[in-house]
Amino acid sequence: MDSAVLHDISVVCEASSSDRVNNFLILGWKILTISNDYHYEENPEFRKPEKVVKFRYSLGWFGDRDRVEYPS
Repeated sequence: MDSAVLHDISVVCEASSSDRVNNFLILGWKILTISNDYHYEENPEFRKPEKVVKFRYSLGWFGDRDRVEYPS
């Protein structure tokens, strides 16, 4: 992302589900970063630990802070 545009960000939010991210994008938010993390959970069916990946999205609202739209 061009650093000259970063001063236009007035609000930053985080989301972890793709459905929630899509709701932000529909309203005009922009994705700033995507990161992931993982941990291991016991799978009850196979009784073995399995890797669970979780994505985190940082979204920015570019423009007037008084006119920010949030998904319901």
